Amino acid sequence: MKLVDGKLVDIRQDSSHTLGMICRRGKHAPEIIYSEHRLKYPMKRIGPKESYDFERITWDEAYQTIVAALNRIKDPISGENLVWWDYMFALAGSFGGITIDLAQG
Repeated sequence: MKLVDGKLVDIRQDSSHTLGMICRRGKHAPEIIYSEHRLKYPMKRIGPKESYDFERITWDEAYQTIVAALNRIKDPISGENLVWWDYMFALAGSFGGITIDLAQG
């Protein structure tokens, strides 16, 4: 990882590590982080999906909305939900774990 004046400018694989690889997202992290199109605060859809009508909401409202939605589908007896959690964790890695922790909170 290379920083210039506190700003991330480059990420490269660690060739000394046995896995020694970096994913595409990691490789392109500087342009993703500093993109003019990156969202900087949570947004809530206020129109139909095709309209792209959103409004800015607080972080607390965003977390409450996410937790409420996850709790609606969480069912300890349902096999479908167990598959969903496993799928989420496998695809998202540690982020999946964060999502699970958030829903259990």
